[in-house]
Order: sequence, then C-alpha cells, then structure tokens
Amino acid sequence: MKRVTPFGGRLALAMLGILTLAASASAGVVFDNSANFLADYCFAPDEFGDQIQLGGDPSERVLTRFEFQYHLSFNASGDEKAELRFYRNDGPGGAPGTMFYDSGLFAITPGDNTVTAQDLDLPVPDTFTWTVRFNGIEGMENAGLPFYNPPTVGSSPGTYWEKTGGLHWIASDLSASGGPPANFEARAFAIAGSPPPMPALSLVRTNGLLILNYSLQSTQGWMQIFRTDQLQNLSSSEQPVYSGPVPPSGSGSLVLSNWAESPRFFFRLAEYPTPANPDPSNLVWIPSGTFVMGSPPIEPDRFPDEGPQSQVAISRGFWMGRTEVTQDQFQALMSFNPSQFNGNGLLPVEGVQWQDATNYCARLTAH
Repeated sequence: MKRVTPFGGRLALAMLGILTLAASASAGVVFDNSANFLADYCFAPDEFGDQIQLGGDPSERVLTRFEFQYHLSFNASGDEKAELRFYRNDGPGGAPGTMFYDSGLFAITPGDNTVTAQDLDLPVPDTFTWTVRFNGIEGMENAGLPFYNPPTVGSSPGTYWEKTGGLHWIASDLSASGGPPANFEARAFAIAGSPPPMPALSLVRTNGLLILNYSLQSTQGWMQIFRTDQLQNLSSSEQPVYSGPVPPSGSGSLVLSNWAESPRFFFRLAEYPTPANPDPSNLVWIPSGTFVMGSPPIEPDRFPDEGPQSQVAISRGFWMGRTEVTQDQFQALMSFNPSQFNGNGLLPVEGVQWQDATNYCARLTAH
C-alpha cells in the first residue's frame, strides 16, 4: 500500500466491449460504497479486490451495472490496461474461488476515473468478491483503488483479497498497522431475480470405490476438482483430482479408487468460464490445470533431454496459436525470416533465437 494525494474528479468510461451508455431504469442499488473517500489508495502488484455483501431489495440479484473507481499515475506511458472480475467466495477459507465474470482487458487513463460496466444481466450471489488486475504498469508508474468507508448500502468486511504471485489468495487487514478499513469504492445495481445455484458435490462409496458426483450451474466452460486431507492451509495442501471441460449435461461422476480407504478427505469443485475467443481461426483456449511434461524413459527414440518427467501446473488459462508460427506470420511482425528451409511462407518458422522468440511474443500480445 502507498499513500498518495487524490488528483480530482471521475470520468465515466464506455469500454470492456460489453460496456454501454444506457442503464436499466428499474434497477435498484444493491451495493454503494461511494460516499466517504478516506484520502488513501491501495496499490498492489497482483490481482486484488473487495468482498461485498449485497443489500437493498433482497429480490434484486441480477446485476445490470457495476461501477468502481481507480487511480492511474500521470506518468503513465499510455499502454496501461485493467481487467474486472467477479468471484464466488467458495475457495479455501472463504477466499475467491469460482470466477463467474471476466471483462477482458480494457484501456485506462491517468487520474481518478470511474469504470462503468453496464447491461450485464448477470445473476449474482448475496456475497461475492470483485477484483481488478492492472496490466502494463512499469517503472515508476502506479495504479490502484481508492479506500472508501463505510458502505451506505450493503456491507464489506474491512479487508481485501490479494492473489499473491498469481497463485494463492490472502486476506489483507490494514487496521493492525494503523491503516484504513480496506474497502474500495464501488456501486452495484440489480433487478429482480434469484441468485445462481452453487456447484454441488456428493460422495458415494460402492464396492470399495469412492465415487464423486458433481453438478455445476453451467453446461460450458472448464471445471476443476481439488482434494485435501485437511481443512487448514488449504491453498498449499490441495491437490488437483480432475481438470477438464464442463460436460454438456453440467453433471457427472468421477471414480476415485486410490482414496477409497482414506479415513478423511475434503473436495472442492471450481468452475471457470471460457472467455470469448478474440481470433477463433487462429487461437485455442488452454485452461488452467496440471499436466505431465516430458517423455517416459521407455519411449522409443527418446532423447535424454526429454526428461525427467515432471508435473506442471498452469495457474490461469491463456490463448495459444492453433498451429506452429508460420514464416509469413513471423516475417509480418519481425520484418525478417531466419528460416533455412524457406520459399513457402506457410511452413513453420525455424532457426529462431530465444530473444527473437520472446520479442515476437511481446509484439503479438501488444496487437
């Protein structure tokens, strides 16, 4: 956290691809923490945000609009972006777990500004966490969220969640060091509707096998199941049991024969929506999860540098090219072709140095 002086008013931004100028006239205020600025900001290097308890009319739980304020330093270079996300608090110890909304990256501008996400039509639970992840913050630049307190509609616990190292959520309480209540400026508007059902898990022991039945609220996206033997230090003790696409029916079963005799175990189910593909003809979605990297020692024609095998965890999904980078694609961005076997631009590019490969990825991401 760093204290700075506020720089002035708000600027409503129409962005995110799904942000529009019109709001639903019938929507009620279900959360409002915009009345009392505490003249302080929170700057965090990772994704962070506020857990909120909705108030207002309890029948209004279909979110139509969400607003939050941010600050970006005036020395910003112009390529800074941010991303808004909503999570259920179904993770270990009540931490953010299942993500049910992701805005995608949108541009931000220097000063104190307000982002307005509208026409959401998004069913939400009574309690959830909204987070922001800033992107492109370099050198002496900084971006953060202003502290406001107390909320006039709904409530917030006075702590904020931060995803340390992009892996594990921790709850930060600044009051012990004399800091302000860690609640951020935000407003939420909703219309009548019911909160979405929670993902469900049940265990059945049959013929010496443990069968885990699951039911999700959606029929698309990605799912993961985690297992642990303890309810403390869950973030470090959890082991992935299954990772794969949500079945078309939204439910299924998993046989866990290895743990049929375990005296005690706990499971957690998480759902992850697959974001819209920005380039369907060239990109595929690689979800978070685990895989074994390397080839087994008994594989024919195996080279020694293909091992040893190790389990690799992908903490967050990403888009990846459907095919190897072609010579035409590399030439278009880098203005040269290092390939020895050239003459056909559709062939994979080869002979690429490490630095050129990373420069290509950086330029491609910037586009």
